Amino acid sequence: MNKYSTDVRVFIVLQMARCDENVKAVQRAWQEKFHNKNWPNKRSMVRLYAKFKRTGSVEDDKLWLQPLLLWSQMVQNRSLTTLSLPIRPDL
Repeated sequence: MNKYSTDVRVFIVLQMARCDENVKAVQRAWQEKFHNKNWPNKRSMVRLYAKFKRTGSVEDDKLWLQPLLLWSQMVQNRSLTTLSLPIRPDL
C-alpha cells in the first residue's frame, strides 16, 4: 500500500467507515473525488481498513520495530515470576 499517499489512505479509511465497509461504495466515492477509475483493488482497501482498526494508523509498519513488538507481546503473554534466592551471609 506504499504507493498511495497518506491523504489517499485516510480517504480510503474514512470512506470504508462511512460506507459500512462497502468497497463498491468506496470505489464510487473515489471516482467522484479523483475523477478516474484507477482505484485501489478491493483487497488493498480491505487490508488497509483492517490495519487501521488493528493499529490505529494508516502508515506502513516500520520493519525495525517488528522484532521489538513481537518480543514485547511474548513477554506480556508469559506469566513471568520472580525467583526468590536465599541471601548468603558470607558475601
